[in-house]
Amino acid sequence: RSATYDLKASVKEYVSLLLLSKILMEEGEYSRAARYIEVATKDALYGNYASNIQNNSQTLLVAGEALDKVERSRYRMLLVTLSLSIVFLLTMIVFSCFLMSQRRRLRDTNAALKDVNRIKNNYLLRYMLLASGYIKRIEETPRAYRKLYKSGGVEALTAKLKEPSYAEEE
Repeated sequence: RSATYDLKASVKEYVSLLLLSKILMEEGEYSRAARYIEVATKDALYGNYASNIQNNSQTLLVAGEALDKVERSRYRMLLVTLSLSIVFLLTMIVFSCFLMSQRRRLRDTNAALKDVNRIKNNYLLRYMLLASGYIKRIEETPRAYRKLYKSGGVEALTAKLKEPSYAEEE
C-alpha cells in the first residue's frame, strides 16, 4: 500500500517500492521487481541523488541483483529451449531414418512378393491345365467303356479293366 501511495503521490522517494521489489525478487517475480527498481532508480537520478545516497546504493544493488537473476533465468530458459529443440531435431532425424529404412524394406518385400506371386500363378496354371485334362479323361472314360462293351462284349471290357489305369501310369 505504501508503494501504491508513493506512486500516486508526487514524492520521488520510493523506499517502499524498493522493499516491494525486494519481496518480489524473493518470490521469483524478477521482471516486475526489475520494473519497480527501474522506476525508483530513474526517479533517484532525476531527484536529489546526493541526499539519498544510501537508498540509491541499495536501489542499484537490488536492481543489479534483480537484473542478474532475470538474465540468469532467461539464459536458463534459452538453454532449456535450445536443448529441447536439439532433442526434437535429433528425434525427427532418427524417426526419418527409421521411416526410410522401413520404406526400403517394404519396397524389397513388395518385389519379393511379386516374384512369389508370379511363381504361384505359374503353378496354379499348371494345376488347372492338369486338372482340366484329368476331368476330360474322366468324362471320356465311361463313353469309351460303353463303346468297348458294344463292340467287344464283356470279355473285352474285363480285359480293359485289368490293364493298368491311366491314373496309375501318371
